[in-house]
Amino acid sequence: RRDPRLRAAPTLFGEIAREKKVPPFCGSSPSTMAAFEQAGGVADVTKDEEISAGLAGGKKGVLMFYATWQDASRPGGQLQQLLAALAASPDQAAIQFFRCEAEAAPELSLKYGVEMVPHFVFFTAPGAVLESFSGADAQAVVKAVERLRGASAETAAEAPVAEEASDAALNERLEKLINAAPVMLFMKGSPQEPKCKFSRRMVELLQTEKVAFGSFNILSDNEVRQGLKTYSDWPTYPQLYCRGKLLGGMDVIAELAAEEGGLVAQLELGDEADAGGGAAAPEPTPEIDEAAKEAALNERLAQLVNGSPAMLFMKGNPEGPRCGFSRRIVELLRNEGWEFGYFDILSDNDVRQGLKKYSDWPTYPQLYVKGELVGGLDLVQEMAESGDLADLKP
Repeated sequence: RRDPRLRAAPTLFGEIAREKKVPPFCGSSPSTMAAFEQAGGVADVTKDEEISAGLAGGKKGVLMFYATWQDASRPGGQLQQLLAALAASPDQAAIQFFRCEAEAAPELSLKYGVEMVPHFVFFTAPGAVLESFSGADAQAVVKAVERLRGASAETAAEAPVAEEASDAALNERLEKLINAAPVMLFMKGSPQEPKCKFSRRMVELLQTEKVAFGSFNILSDNEVRQGLKTYSDWPTYPQLYCRGKLLGGMDVIAELAAEEGGLVAQLELGDEADAGGGAAAPEPTPEIDEAAKEAALNERLAQLVNGSPAMLFMKGNPEGPRCGFSRRIVELLRNEGWEFGYFDILSDNDVRQGLKKYSDWPTYPQLYVKGELVGGLDLVQEMAESGDLADLKP
């Protein structure tokens, strides 16, 4: 379904078009739109070198990652029209506008942290990022372009030094937040007024299980919202923590609740369960020997990667992929007639983190054939294009 936030985009685009004296292209055909984008100077890129070349001569830059299946950002969509209108404006002569199909350029998407589309990156110079964000908010894009016009290259060049101290302070704050109560829920909205269905379901589940919990509304603080994703290496919300440790999102907690004894037993909450968070936390159990724990995990991972002649570790499942890269690799394998097993890494954080180290491969999806790592989407895509993927089919 179309994002309801986009209803204001056509009006906003029309106002920009009239102000900048460029033709309003809302509702134009893709061919007309493509011609306008080309004339407006929106360049297609797939590599970082192409961006650097486009910023030669002191230009600043705006890069939009898009997907053909996402209405607002697809070619001819409202955000592409907005980008073209901005590029055609004389006011933006010092800014080069770029677009990149996220799934066609996995390396570039990974470098700039693309987890959803549309995603925007604003450059003051090659390699100097002023800011970046995701979402189909046309007004936010216009405001960011205005900020970019007034920024200097030094603003972004000095950012890494400032960010180092800033990151340390943010991590300290996040650690305090996740330990603010024995069970802490980071959600959209509040328990009384959840702002998304997953947060609502999580609250209902915790209340049904009689688990007392503290909460933090991530919509109220974007620094916490973005920082916690990196801090815990978990890209979505809600997130539930117990005694400072990440348990996972809605799917993981639902699975735990279905186990014998429910959440109270699985989390070993005891008297904390319905004590309103006021009871003291029990003494932690002795830590399992790390070497033994790692050996047990590696044995489990070895069994998983050999669970089928071809095994795909992905976000979601083949019928319901949870990211564009997982969706694309499933399409490639099916087009080649592959039969494969799969494992949803979002369902098990131990597997998700352990497999990265086990195979020395930092991202997902990952494809294995007869227990050996083939690679991620970029390598599988190259093999499909060269014909090698068909030869590898078990």
